[in-house]
Amino acid sequence: MLVVALVLTVVATCAGRAPAADTAPAVRQLGRILSNRLDEVSGMAASRQNPDILWMHNDGAARQLYAVHTSGRVRARLQLPTSITDLEDIAIGPGPTPGVDYLYLGDVGDNQRDRDEIRVLRFPEPRLEPGGGMELSVDGFEQLRLTYPDDSYDAEALLVDPVTGDVLIVTKEKKRARLFVVRAERWNGSTAATLEPVGKLKVKYISGGDISRDGRHVILRRESRAWLWSRRDGERFEAALARPPRQVPVRMKGQSLNGEAVAFLPDGSGYYTVSEGRSEPIGLFRLDAKPQN
Repeated sequence: MLVVALVLTVVATCAGRAPAADTAPAVRQLGRILSNRLDEVSGMAASRQNPDILWMHNDGAARQLYAVHTSGRVRARLQLPTSITDLEDIAIGPGPTPGVDYLYLGDVGDNQRDRDEIRVLRFPEPRLEPGGGMELSVDGFEQLRLTYPDDSYDAEALLVDPVTGDVLIVTKEKKRARLFVVRAERWNGSTAATLEPVGKLKVKYISGGDISRDGRHVILRRESRAWLWSRRDGERFEAALARPPRQVPVRMKGQSLNGEAVAFLPDGSGYYTVSEGRSEPIGLFRLDAKPQN
């Protein structure tokens, strides 16, 4: 009887363990944001030009973009050369000049669902000089006006495909999320482009997202959880997102409840997260294995 009990205990223990690919990513706290001006971080992107720099912005009509070191120190501030309605997310990806990384800012929020147009802003990622306290200017600024094909939607997640340059927007809804795309060749600063609906996702309240630099993974988050997908070679993201995702954490101990920002490390080995609030810690989640869908 003792042997049987031991066998049953071992079986039950093993059955309770998730497969290795589904275990929670290892997490550690980096620095805390050392600026009272960044108290409602809504979007974040990991720099490609400047090691250990995270580009961050507040929610709403704020026109400032901040370069924050992973230690929490603000290295630079950039003033956007245009008015903003509701800035919700930032992404980094290719643009019109080959080999140049561009920052994309999503003025896509619409809580009342009454905007006729939304906008995506784009300019080459600035390179920081040694030191700190820099005031940056924007070079090569462009904007893309966008309309939905059927209605107005609130959205808080902006993604840029690093392979094709396509811009993807994910809506924030109670029961699901809609996925819209504007292909890179449709970028035209003089006329509004109509977004193309390409899918519906079984995830809700999406408040941010990112695509890894190699284009193999995409993450979408809400306040306390996130979903991770893998992309196959030559596959469009709408096809990858049609498969069931892997659920992963985005909020670590010490971070406030309301979190919207998430960004892959440049090498894709993990992702950063930040919540809203003053002196918020920057979390780093290391992926234990590359997920397979």
